Amino acid sequence: MKGIICLCGSTRFFDHFRQANLKLTCADWIVLSIGIDTKSDSQLQEAGIKVDKEQLDRLHHEKIALAQAIMVIDIDGYIGESTRKEIEHAAQTGKAIYSYSATTDFAHPKRITPNPWFLAEGKLVPAREPSAE
Repeated sequence: MKGIICLCGSTRFFDHFRQANLKLTCADWIVLSIGIDTKSDSQLQEAGIKVDKEQLDRLHHEKIALAQAIMVIDIDGYIGESTRKEIEHAAQTGKAIYSYSATTDFAHPKRITPNPWFLAEGKLVPAREPSAE
């Protein structure tokens, strides 16, 4: 077993979550992922199931706490506010952060190095490119 990894990203990329889960599982990772595709809230409501986004966010942070690493489902570079908070949580707790879009060998995921995120005054912000001075 390589370790425990938690998938993070926008639920709009649900198909990519499934692909990452399959590839990482076959590469000997234990994979934690989203439990609900929140794009289907109306279907859940029709079935009488109430969706509490704050509860789901808290639960996902607990999954990150259980994992040794996260893989960011970063299709076309998209990282929304919830995902940014998940990356921040992972960075603050010393988790390895991997990029889905940059990974071709899921037995050895592509680590985001240098990390394009850094903490400034407790907030995660994109790193700036070095100036050409």
